[in-house]
Amino acid sequence: WEPSQYMKRVGFNFDKHQYDTDYPTILWDHVLRRGSNSDQWGFVTHTYDEEAIMQLKYMSGNGGNDDDGDESSQWWNLLNASLTTIQKKHRNVDTFIEDGDGHCSFGLYYGFQEDGFEEWAESIVREQKVTGDSGV
Repeated sequence: WEPSQYMKRVGFNFDKHQYDTDYPTILWDHVLRRGSNSDQWGFVTHTYDEEAIMQLKYMSGNGGNDDDGDESSQWWNLLNASLTTIQKKHRNVDTFIEDGDGHCSFGLYYGFQEDGFEEWAESIVREQKVTGDSGV
């Protein structure tokens, strides 16, 4: 898989940013800037993500051998910093954080098991472009 080809198609300077520690945040910012400010975006995650933590360990350059043993806190701090940066730059992004372990819940089933998720999701999906609803 060659990500630079895909990044070129969306006008992202992959060569410039591929080794940047903030690569995910920079890419997300790029995608959001290309879209309309009236589009609503939602990011759903969990307070613990074993898969993402493992990927962070192996992509850190030390073969998964973290000396401090606190990869979970490191992952959470990096994720929160990224989300905070994006939400400060883009007012059309909101997050919903589920308490517990999970990874890539693309469906809505798990979200709907959480209190407050339905109201949160409705504010994102209920756009005039999507539903024809004027919000009245």
